[in-house]
Amino acid sequence: MSELTERLQSTKRRIQRILTNPLCSDLIQNELSIKIYERPDGSTHREVTKFSQTQIDAFILNYRLLVQDKDQISFRQIRASLKKATSLQEALPDIADDIEKTSDSFNHFLNSASGLKEKEKDLTKRGILDAFLYGYYSHESKTKRKALERWSKEHEFEMLHLAFIDILKRIVGYLIIFESIFSTALAFLQVEDFEKIYPPKKKIEPDASGQRR
Repeated sequence: MSELTERLQSTKRRIQRILTNPLCSDLIQNELSIKIYERPDGSTHREVTKFSQTQIDAFILNYRLLVQDKDQISFRQIRASLKKATSLQEALPDIADDIEKTSDSFNHFLNSASGLKEKEKDLTKRGILDAFLYGYYSHESKTKRKALERWSKEHEFEMLHLAFIDILKRIVGYLIIFESIFSTALAFLQVEDFEKIYPPKKKIEPDASGQRR
């Protein structure tokens, strides 16, 4: 088995772990909302769409491995390796195009405005995603954590978190597409690996005398 095949298998398994997380079906099936109700005494009560914290943690753990550029199973590394796989490009030229278009669409989505602002400046979906990934669910980045704290002064934390969950919901759709593309590429690479180990037997043709050569 080639090194690229092994890495692509690992990437696909990582995506499948995310997609089989019950959180994904909950995200797809449930509408995200914050509902505010007024009590008879004039006070208010709010209901926010809630999801399992354990399932969110599991989603994030696997997703981060796919977007850490230095990791060999990351989208960026796999994308670059598939572009260099000459035989794959020749046999399935649409694969490279599909990967590029999906990657471009995904990045465009993450770089788009979230609808929330900080001092009149749009907060991007990528900014909100990274702030929660690296400043809330893990405390690797003080900068991300401080950004989240700063935004919380202008927006209720529940609203910021709901925006984050909505981003995860859209990411699920992209992961489904990537998993399909990678499955097609993997099927080709596995056949290619098999033929390298077990090359087709050369057909023996009879010569002029009728003897098989």
